[in-house]
Amino acid sequence: MDDDFLSGFRQPPTAEFAQGLLARLVDEEKARKKTRDSTWKRVGFAFAALCLALTVLLLVSPAARTAAQQVINDILGKITLPGITVFVSSDRPSPSEFPPELESYEVIWTPLSPDEISSGSSDLARLPAWLPPAYALQGRAALFYQSYPTRPIPPDMAVFQWKSRAGDIIQLMVDKTSCSYEQSLSDCASHTYVAMGINDEPQVITVNGHSGIIFSGMTFVFNLSDPVKQWNPARERLVPQGLTMMWRDDVILFWITTNSPEISRDDLMRLAESIP
Repeated sequence: MDDDFLSGFRQPPTAEFAQGLLARLVDEEKARKKTRDSTWKRVGFAFAALCLALTVLLLVSPAARTAAQQVINDILGKITLPGITVFVSSDRPSPSEFPPELESYEVIWTPLSPDEISSGSSDLARLPAWLPPAYALQGRAALFYQSYPTRPIPPDMAVFQWKSRAGDIIQLMVDKTSCSYEQSLSDCASHTYVAMGINDEPQVITVNGHSGIIFSGMTFVFNLSDPVKQWNPARERLVPQGLTMMWRDDVILFWITTNSPEISRDDLMRLAESIP
């Protein structure tokens, strides 16, 4: 079985969708030229959640470098949202071209219960009031920290997880990471870059008045089931097919990911809009 055989089963996006997306990209590019954002900040966790072409995957392996370079070569345009830039290419690499798990000691985490996070880091405890039926909040959540500073700093991200009886999951990442290595903690803002293919059908959305994006296809979720050690590296595992939603309010970047084929885009919208 080769790539040509598998590609025969891939269905192209509808003409209406492709034309609408390209029109959106043209409009965004015109707007970008008029109001170019000069604030280019760090690429933070984004490589672990779909920065397929623009970050560390260039360093992983020859196959991953080739796949990432192909994404760059095939870029059709970009969608610019507040704090988020989305690069859309004509296609995306196959999940088989990327490692099933990524690990980084640059970011470490500690397990806590959702109640403990609510008590000690209430700014990150942004839990939704609505979940799809049969999904239960798990007892293990996590706070994530940058590991490189020499002085203690507060956590910059919380991850919560819900699971169904079938074993499908929903993860919510509440991320206020805001600084590069060169910037002080008190004077910086963040910008996130993601890359995807047109077949992932990216759709610009509005969540409680804030612009965001939702798309299908390959994504990563955090592995919170590892045995707990003194140092727990951020470890993400590949989800070959799922849904991802992301948007930013004034200070927080929200990510919602799911591997469930039963959850629709409307379900994720309802969940997101129930977050206070």
